[in-house]
Amino acid sequence: MGFLGAKHPYFIVRIVKTFYITTIANLYGITIELTHEDYVPAAVLNDTAISIMKKAIIETIGESNMKPSILTPGGDDFHFYSIKKPTLKATMLGLGCDLRPGLHHPLMTLNEEALLIGVNILFQAIIKTYGL
Repeated sequence: MGFLGAKHPYFIVRIVKTFYITTIANLYGITIELTHEDYVPAAVLNDTAISIMKKAIIETIGESNMKPSILTPGGDDFHFYSIKKPTLKATMLGLGCDLRPGLHHPLMTLNEEALLIGVNILFQAIIKTYGL
């Protein structure tokens, strides 16, 4: 096949992204500027968000299941939110879900029931955040 995308997938991805971005911008009458960041940031710790999450964990699964925070050498693209908008209070929730052999590994497996626990914890965090 002589289709350009077969030999240049980056080119095709860029065309598709440009099409979708242009379509959305035109639909809503806005300007969208794409930027490229060549790093993945570490978390910006927020004591208020951490406190809310701890309370949500304890209320959902009990204090005996609340484990101390850990420091990791990793980063996450979600951390850009609190970097780009410093007034945003954010934290991470780590679940013990028997993840093997590693996050993003193509053969990754996990205890899917732990995801439901995570949903319930996040639900409690929302209730606490908004005083519902």
